[in-house]
Amino acid sequence: MHNKSKTYLLPLLSTEIEFSIPMVKYLINTFLFVNKVANSSKYKLTLLYSPDFIIHNKFDIYNARFLESNLHLFTTRRVYNSVIDIRAQYCFKIPDVFKKDYDLFVEGRYSEFSQKAKDVILNFSNKFYPHSSQTIQNICKILNKDVSLQESLEKKLGVSSGSIFELSSKVDLVHETYNYTK
Repeated sequence: MHNKSKTYLLPLLSTEIEFSIPMVKYLINTFLFVNKVANSSKYKLTLLYSPDFIIHNKFDIYNARFLESNLHLFTTRRVYNSVIDIRAQYCFKIPDVFKKDYDLFVEGRYSEFSQKAKDVILNFSNKFYPHSSQTIQNICKILNKDVSLQESLEKKLGVSSGSIFELSSKVDLVHETYNYTK
């Protein structure tokens, strides 16, 4: 299962990086980035890629897109279980225009994202996950605090809260954060 940052933050990078199907297909997961050593600021997202990405015949093109991006901070390659299991990891800063959306994401306040962020997320999802229409519909309902989904959840949970709560759980920062201690 992938992290919520893959659903809600990865698409925000696509406003400045041209993603292709392999760049999404071989992505293992995404993580918020915290560098404890450098006491770095937030607003960073790490993308972890499978070995298949590194050996893809167009890897050099995709790698160049990442490295040439103004959002790119650093890249690492790590050996995991064997020489065959080498994974690429890229760290990017979140575009300035989406910093408030990043904060809202961390707080679990998805329905308060800017309209621009919502549009980017849904367009990215439709482009790269066209066979996941139910998932995309759910993302849309969460971002727009859909009344029917809210009523369904209230009934399921046995509560009557009106429009007080969000329609998806808050992110689990333990699972969403990559701690880099180089």
